Amino acid sequence: MILPLPIERGQYIRIGEYKIEEVLSYVSNIERDYDGYMVKMNSQRYLLFKTKGITCVKCGVKGQFFGLEKLKYQSGDKYHFNLYGIKNGVEILMTKDHIVPKSKGGGNNLKNYQVMCIHCNNRKSNKFEIFP
Repeated sequence: MILPLPIERGQYIRIGEYKIEEVLSYVSNIERDYDGYMVKMNSQRYLLFKTKGITCVKCGVKGQFFGLEKLKYQSGDKYHFNLYGIKNGVEILMTKDHIVPKSKGGGNNLKNYQVMCIHCNNRKSNKFEIFP
C-alpha cells in the first residue's frame, strides 16, 4: 500500500507501507523496484527478520508492516525498509541486536543477531543478554 504523499516520521521520510511478505519474499542479492523506488534487498536486517522472525525476543512486540523510507537529511534516492510493530496504537521500530555486543567482540553475523524492538534494544545497550 503506497501512501499518497511522502510523510515525515522522526528521522525518516516514509514513502509507503508494505506487508511483511511483500518484503521478506524478495530478500536476495539484487535490487527490487517497489512502485518506482529501488531498494537493495541484501540487508542483514532483512535476512534476520526472514530467518529468525519478526518478534522482539524480550517483550514480544511483533512486526506488523514494513515502511519504505529514507533518511530525512540524506541526499539522493537511497531507500530502505524499516520493520514496525504496534503497541498501544504507537509504531515501534524493530531492530537487529547483537547478542554479544560489538563492543565486547561480537561479530556481524546472523548467529550473533536477534530481533528486538528499539525500546528493548536501547535498554539492553551493550550488555550480553540471551533471551529464550
